[in-house]
Amino acid sequence: MSSPVHNLKHNYDFFWLKGILERIFTTLNINKIDFVSSQIKELHPYQSADIFLNQKKIGFLGQIHPQVRKKYQLDQPVFGAQISLSKLFIFLAENSKLNYQTVSLFPKIEQDLSFYLTENIPASKVIEIIKKNGSLWLKEVRVFDAYKSKEDKKNKQKSLAFQLTFQSQEKTLQKPEIDEIVQKIIQQVQSSLSAKLKI
Repeated sequence: MSSPVHNLKHNYDFFWLKGILERIFTTLNINKIDFVSSQIKELHPYQSADIFLNQKKIGFLGQIHPQVRKKYQLDQPVFGAQISLSKLFIFLAENSKLNYQTVSLFPKIEQDLSFYLTENIPASKVIEIIKKNGSLWLKEVRVFDAYKSKEDKKNKQKSLAFQLTFQSQEKTLQKPEIDEIVQKIIQQVQSSLSAKLKI
């Protein structure tokens, strides 16, 4: 008789889960973690722990208490963990040597720009000028189209299209703010590379 595919093939326990979390913290270069016996009544008294980061509680882990399992008719041990990501991110932002930035809660604004350029000007040169004039809100620049018509080839020109992504960590950006930055970018690309804006 074959076993159901969802049956556990490994004896998962408290120490297995604790080891997973320790590896995650090690990967993040966090070494100020302590595990202290938890008093949470919904957890098994001998297989649970509160998680402390730099002496501040950030979460817990453990086996769900057998009485809770029985209440919900669970026939196998159940393990879980909860970690405050906001506290973890704050710690990383203040202490980590990793190149880390919190994910913004505010929407992105995307703006497309196309230029006619001399064919020997690389896209990387245009991107360099865009980034230099794009403010801290400019998060990404990518080329999404490159084109040469017969007339472009004759005139030794090409068309390059760029997508600019703006986003703030502190607020929702407004269109007039982005328009002002984009106009500055256009002026700099045009004056530095003798480019023409493709409308």
